[in-house]
Amino acid sequence: MAVQGLSLAVPSGECFGMLGLNGAGKTSFINMMTGLLKPTSGAAFVRGLDICKDMDRAYTSMGVCLQHDLLWETLTRREHLLFYGRLKNLKGSDLNQAVEESLKSVNLFRDGVADKPAGKYSGGMKRRLSVAISLIGSPKVSTPLTLLLINY
Repeated sequence: MAVQGLSLAVPSGECFGMLGLNGAGKTSFINMMTGLLKPTSGAAFVRGLDICKDMDRAYTSMGVCLQHDLLWETLTRREHLLFYGRLKNLKGSDLNQAVEESLKSVNLFRDGVADKPAGKYSGGMKRRLSVAISLIGSPKVSTPLTLLLINY
């Protein structure tokens, strides 16, 4: 119900933020657009791909950084990025290059601890890793999927 009647288009190159009260549909919208929840009606497209029919292809062009970090305590930064990079169909030298670029883009490469388990990171380092994950593979769409969620 929260997203019933929602209609929006975000032009290429634009930054989009979604704000709203608890229960306004922000999380439901993101879950649908990222394939975690299937819409019961209507249509939604990411770069012209129908999320109900072509989610595998649409996902490879998305960058998603949710409100809560989706990290495993025992995996390292590098292992996280290798995992998420593979989900975006990156392989071989392209995958390794994307991992290095992602680590550098959020300043997580410099301290030489890219191989420490994520459970040992500060909150800020975990957040930066989540941003690096959302940027791996240079996604074409990072908004409206990378949203600042503010609940009042």
